[in-house]
Amino acid sequence: MSLIRLLVAVTLWGVTFTFVGVAMKDWGNPFTFMLMRFAIASFVFLPIIIRRANNDWQAVVAHFEPALVAGAFLFVGFAALTIALKTESGTICAFIFTLSALLVPVMAAVKFKEKISWIVWSGLALASIGVTYAVWGSFNYGILYALTSAVGFAAYLVAVSRYAKKTIKDFDSLVFTGFTLAVVFVLALAVSLVMEMPGSISALDTIPWGAVLFTALLSSALAFFLYTDAVKRVAGVQAALIFALEPIIASISDYLWLGDVPSNPRIVGCVIIFTAVVLVEFTGAIAESRRVKKKESPIDSAPQGYVTLERTPQPALKA
Repeated sequence: MSLIRLLVAVTLWGVTFTFVGVAMKDWGNPFTFMLMRFAIASFVFLPIIIRRANNDWQAVVAHFEPALVAGAFLFVGFAALTIALKTESGTICAFIFTLSALLVPVMAAVKFKEKISWIVWSGLALASIGVTYAVWGSFNYGILYALTSAVGFAAYLVAVSRYAKKTIKDFDSLVFTGFTLAVVFVLALAVSLVMEMPGSISALDTIPWGAVLFTALLSSALAFFLYTDAVKRVAGVQAALIFALEPIIASISDYLWLGDVPSNPRIVGCVIIFTAVVLVEFTGAIAESRRVKKKESPIDSAPQGYVTLERTPQPALKA
């Protein structure tokens, strides 16, 4: 059952690329879309935060400052990805977005002066070839935003795994996620007021509520609960395999809903990117399995980057 829950969560995240892409191409207003999505998602987590605060309000408050930092990075990632989906397909954005898994160990190494393993360097080199091949002759600002989203999301992951979890004594992933979503909502509201109002107000009658509710309630709430419950019981290698399916599910979703078929160069480029990410994640998953047997620290024993992702509440926030 845990594998099924995890697969359902990853399927929801993959399909989300299609929903957001359609909403952006038909309606636009990325920041107004984000503020509605994250307002609803934050509200879903509010009862959990209140319940935790009634038991130990100081422990809850301790999550707030780290959530501000992580939320700022997450906002950059989501904003860039949402804008990218205005012009690019969910398929190419999903594959480029997975590069965040490769950037996490690099950012952590730069910040904390750690050694980067040869597996990560190999994955980055291979992924760079894949991205270049996929966008050669068709590069536009949408690709640039997609790449920016991967950087922003990777920075968010580092902030959670290397700052929040070390700063907060009793780390609660549900409380932290609730605060982080609220930060994204506030930032989206501020930018929307400056850049999209009053134009987005005049388009209120055409709001893509289906996409808003799907991303808020299913992608950001339900999928997170499924993930949180399942990932603790799923072996690292199995989890890596399921997470690797996300961009493939996004491609299938784009094809079934929109009839989108990428060009041959993009297919080849996406396959190369997929290979690079799987190489790094599976290596990290194997390191995680060895760590569990030796009872080592997940951060100290997994320079490849996957382990720092696995225990972080990031998948619920994808797309």
